[in-house]
Amino acid sequence: MITNEFGQVKFTTKEILESTYQGINDLHKHCADAEEIDKWNNNCGAFDLNAIQTIEVPDINAFEYHKALADKWITPKEYEQFDIQNFLVERMEELGIMTEEYTEYLKDEIDAWHKLFPNGPEKLWKFLHYLIKTCKEKDIVNGVGRGSSVSSLVLYLLEVHYVDPIKYKLSYKEFLR
Repeated sequence: MITNEFGQVKFTTKEILESTYQGINDLHKHCADAEEIDKWNNNCGAFDLNAIQTIEVPDINAFEYHKALADKWITPKEYEQFDIQNFLVERMEELGIMTEEYTEYLKDEIDAWHKLFPNGPEKLWKFLHYLIKTCKEKDIVNGVGRGSSVSSLVLYLLEVHYVDPIKYKLSYKEFLR
């Protein structure tokens, strides 16, 4: 399985063939190999199979694509009025890190998020809060920080990861560049 910069999942030819033998017929719609798609489509009629309709890659760069989707995060109604910025401050108090260093870092990082998301990142943060809460309720492992995301204090406070970026002298600018 391959995931492109737009988050679109595509499967290798081998994965598609294995899924076909197992009776799973949806994977072929997401084939990563254009040459294999053409072969499939040219021969599918003879075997009573559906032709592959390829995924369209957006004609904008990945950053602009994700930025355009930022307001479309779907969260339950009870999160719509939730004061997520106040929650972040309460989490700092709860963790015992309500110091000037952390407060300044959080303020600067929130300002940087707002520059990236002109309509505000709050809807995304509310979705992440909901997602993490749901994962905990269902005993789904989370918090294994990955890549530059561990430099985000916001994501640390939301428990997307458990790496304190200030403790390890990381900069949110690595994540939000």
